[in-house]
Amino acid sequence: MPKFNSGDMWVDETFICKGVNVGTGNINYDGAVIVNGDVTEKMIITASGDVTINGFVESAIIQAGGDIIITQGAMGKQAENDKNEYSTKLSAQGSIHVQHGQGLEISCNGNVTVGKQLAHSNIICRGSVIVGPIDNPNGN
Repeated sequence: MPKFNSGDMWVDETFICKGVNVGTGNINYDGAVIVNGDVTEKMIITASGDVTINGFVESAIIQAGGDIIITQGAMGKQAENDKNEYSTKLSAQGSIHVQHGQGLEISCNGNVTVGKQLAHSNIICRGSVIVGPIDNPNGN
């Protein structure tokens, strides 16, 4: 996967899979990860590069050294013992984009962009939180 930063360009090694579930197991990869499917409950994806999920994330942990992009949605559950904790955790050194979400813990050094809606979630980011199209946001 080609990457650009401050005038430099390089290519990350990329791991591609059809989904992440108990059959595939967790993913820990030195490079970028592309999931062409869903990430199911209690699965963990850790990558040194970007993580792109062309599907849905349910109660999983995603950690990226780059950006996290979830093209569909993500949903987590509220912890029974801590009402401020959720089962889906997204953590990126870069930015995070999710089309829609509920019950998420989001932490990133860049921006958080949400395509449609985000509810009952905790967000910590060093950039901006943008809801809706970037050129016509619905909220901040």
